[in-house]
Amino acid sequence: MAQALPCRYFQRGKCTQGDKCGYSHGEAPICTNYQKGRCVFGDRCMYRHASQPKPPSQLRSPQQALPGSWTHTKDLRYSVTASEKDQLFARKQRIAQIIKGLRDAQTVDICFLVDVTGSMQPYINEVSSAITMVTSHLKTMYPNLKLHAAFVGYRDFDMPEFPTFNFSTDLVSFSRFVKNVKAAGGADQCEDVHGGMNRVLQLDWSSPTRLFFHIADAPCHGKLNGGGYNDSYSNIDPRGEEMKKILSSLLELKVDFVFGKILEHTDLMINEFNAILLQNQWNREGKKFNTVDISDMTAFLPKLLDSISVSIMATQTATTDGSSTTKTLKKVTITAGEPDWEAIRFEEVRVYKYKMPSTISQAINDPLEMIIRKREVKIAPQPFAEGAERLAYHMLEQKHGNLRLVGKEFKFLGSRKNSKANYLLQMEIQTIAARLAHSFNMAYPSEEPIKFLLTKCMHFMNRSKPIYFSAEPLILGDYVKYSNNAGWVNNKIDSELFNTFSHWTWAATNGYLIIVDLQGVNNLLTDPAIHCTDLLKFGDMNLGQEGMKQFFKNHKCSDKCREFGLGPVDADSLAEL
Repeated sequence: MAQALPCRYFQRGKCTQGDKCGYSHGEAPICTNYQKGRCVFGDRCMYRHASQPKPPSQLRSPQQALPGSWTHTKDLRYSVTASEKDQLFARKQRIAQIIKGLRDAQTVDICFLVDVTGSMQPYINEVSSAITMVTSHLKTMYPNLKLHAAFVGYRDFDMPEFPTFNFSTDLVSFSRFVKNVKAAGGADQCEDVHGGMNRVLQLDWSSPTRLFFHIADAPCHGKLNGGGYNDSYSNIDPRGEEMKKILSSLLELKVDFVFGKILEHTDLMINEFNAILLQNQWNREGKKFNTVDISDMTAFLPKLLDSISVSIMATQTATTDGSSTTKTLKKVTITAGEPDWEAIRFEEVRVYKYKMPSTISQAINDPLEMIIRKREVKIAPQPFAEGAERLAYHMLEQKHGNLRLVGKEFKFLGSRKNSKANYLLQMEIQTIAARLAHSFNMAYPSEEPIKFLLTKCMHFMNRSKPIYFSAEPLILGDYVKYSNNAGWVNNKIDSELFNTFSHWTWAATNGYLIIVDLQGVNNLLTDPAIHCTDLLKFGDMNLGQEGMKQFFKNHKCSDKCREFGLGPVDADSLAEL
């Protein structure tokens, strides 16, 4: 007689048939498909899900020496529906594209456009010497860095030569070429900036990351210099039309703009250039010249390294959040300072807020508890600041004497980005990060504990169409980005505690997730991202184990990590956990 099949209800303690049941109530055989990672029935499987012993690993056990570590209860691989399978496949494909994009973003075109008139020899020499040091300084953070350097020099109409070195990875030859460029000319106060920029357009731009670094101590000829200078060619480009075409062509090349400021004479020119850029209908990302002060020549190399790093990070961010595709910016005007609150009326909003979970396990395994209330708020008509993804508005909540808040909305148009679900997702991520930070502080008390702002989602109920904002307390001070979700770490400041916290979140959750993309004012953080082994959670910024690998490839355990009981992690072996 054939052996009866095991009763799956008995295995779960739910069989009500007793001895009348036609299935076996003995111990179920082991499910071999589960051991091979192929069982799709999850808890519905009638066979026993006993795991085979894991192979020995050189990795430190994530829970070792950590109080309060936990194990998540949902093993996604063995309990997915057919629809989830399709989503997982698509997500894995997307993550593979992202990881390739993160690597490709480290291939950089950098073009130096330099005024090479009489006063500029020290800066010409500085470009020549600094370029050879870039790779050694950035290779640790960007191990796949490949730099293509180009140079264009310009003088004035009386000396129409443009010393040019096209893009090349031979940085020694680049340095030698630039060193041989001799500063000369410059009879009046203005130079042929237009001619230099036109030569920049003729270079062979090809890399994913493109940086245009303009260095000058004198403005251009014509209207765009702001007037008031000794300008022998003041009739050049009287309406700025030629410069509009040049800057539009640079936008089409998708370059990032940096201006190395030496003297104040160039301020009005750069303001005019930025006005042209921001008025361009195709400039959906709001690109403009980032002015860096290099009047002290010792600041040049640090500013150059930072500019390259920021440009790489911008390309990587566009890769991870999908903003490399065409997007349309909302039309706003950044307005510093608070508005006239007397002129703004209160509006009724529905406020959604998650209750702080009691434990890490509860935060991850159980649905977060939602609290819904009605409130009245005032919100400024224009944002006072912007980030890579969001706009920030002053806000007052009619509670406890008008509570000052920051309202944040996504800066790009589109129903998906601006949906209620997306705002609730950001709130969920921040609530889980806050729970982990609280556990971190409890386990390792500090005079400067890490905290995450608890956010709310606000639905403006009486607008013509659904409008949502996230809202959090207004924190005064300079916002600093400590890391991103692509492995980048801010080495200009002391990020040791924040890197340790990220490492700890991975260890405390048994390798299930890691909190990254840390930013805020001092130790008060906001807008994090989560990499998680469950790829269907935490939105597009979740890169799963690949994201964890990116973190650990760049993370170097410090004394702070060892103080917290954390040891080195071999990023390439993460899949063994």
